[in-house]
Amino acid sequence: AAPTEDQLSDIFFRFFTG
Repeated sequence: AAPTEDQLSDIFFRFFTG
């Protein structure tokens, strides 16, 4: 169950921002 592009972007942004 891989996250969608929308979720991936959100997760990546959260991880990037900390």
